[in-house]
Amino acid sequence: MTDGTMDLFLRTSKHRMVDNYLPKICRFLEAVNEQQLWEHKVNETSSIGGIIFHIAEHLSRHIDRYNRVETTSSGIENHFPDNTELSPRELVVQIEEVFTAWQNSFDQLRSDESKVVDLYSVYHLIEHVSYHLGQVVDRVQRLTGESF
Repeated sequence: MTDGTMDLFLRTSKHRMVDNYLPKICRFLEAVNEQQLWEHKVNETSSIGGIIFHIAEHLSRHIDRYNRVETTSSGIENHFPDNTELSPRELVVQIEEVFTAWQNSFDQLRSDESKVVDLYSVYHLIEHVSYHLGQVVDRVQRLTGESF
């Protein structure tokens, strides 16, 4: 991969996360009430809020990886916690903080020539967040009747 292609891929990845996925997540959270945020429908093992926490944990692990911090070796396949004390607005604040921390770490990683960017890891993150964003879109649309 040429330096120009690599740069374009990384800039596009950051754009997708910060300028596309985050605003959508915030918009979806603003469309639901607290009950809808933590609700579990039949055949759905995760609430909207649980999915958002899962995304946040995935981002946090990438931040640790970029900063070469040891993380737990166990996966997060089943990490969809509910925090029914949290309002949609409070969750917006938390997810914005995590995305900002990810963006800062990603920018630092890209600017440090001594660090190598793991393209597989970046691609997986974009793909993973996109997948869960689709779940949130589906659930919010069904709960609110609003089309996004």
